[in-house]
Amino acid sequence: MDKIITTQEIRFKDMDTASEWARKSVTVADALGLMNGMPDKTFRPKSYATRAEAVAVVKRLMKLLDIF
Repeated sequence: MDKIITTQEIRFKDMDTASEWARKSVTVADALGLMNGMPDKTFRPKSYATRAEAVAVVKRLMKLLDIF
């Protein structure tokens, strides 16, 4: 993950509440379109993901990898 560079800015209002170790991964997942955040422009990094949210991320990843 350290070698991945993205020019996308953090667009989530609550990103400062995310753990330091997770921020780059969240930014990359957002840049790849795997995670979109909430309608209120937050990411809610301390909340649990629902099954539906997890499935959506896996489905987007499979599409990105062209295996679905």
